[in-house]
Amino acid sequence: MDKIKAIEKEIEKIISKSPHRTDPEHSKSTKKWILKLKPNADEAMQIAALAHDIERGFIGEKEAKLKEKNKNYDKHKEEHAKRSVKVISALLRKYDFHKEFIKKVEHLVLYHEVGGDEDTDFLKDADSISFFEDNLEYYFEVFGNEKTKFKIKYMFDRISEKAKGIINKYKYDNFKLNKLFKDVILDLNN
Repeated sequence: MDKIKAIEKEIEKIISKSPHRTDPEHSKSTKKWILKLKPNADEAMQIAALAHDIERGFIGEKEAKLKEKNKNYDKHKEEHAKRSVKVISALLRKYDFHKEFIKKVEHLVLYHEVGGDEDTDFLKDADSISFFEDNLEYYFEVFGNEKTKFKIKYMFDRISEKAKGIINKYKYDNFKLNKLFKDVILDLNN
């Protein structure tokens, strides 16, 4: 097995331990969206897409809910990204990846919440699209109406117009969530 496949398998194993049951699918979906948004995405981008939330594989459900309640959400997201960088960096070194490859993955994971350059912007878009596709229903179930409204705004406000066009088409089976989603998105689009 080559080292790309080996590290992908280890990333999946770690993320499968996340207290958020949707994180394993979110990880794979973020990689899928990277390849849709940027078909020539290199292996570093693909690894970063899989591993962007890897630190969640090391926290319990109670801790996860406490972190989500952090009053300064931007600080919470920054700390989350830093913890994920530490984990993926150690894994990349374990598999003897080249320094430049490691630096690129670290950069992508560190800035996946805020973007700032072409590649981190692609990762931010892929992460957000995947969130709306795979995580929003679970988020609503766990955190309720107000937190979900905040999260929809946060995830939608930060992305490109292309990503917004994709997300605008989403529909949810849960009537209350779908209404909340449509109301918030409509307000943000105006």
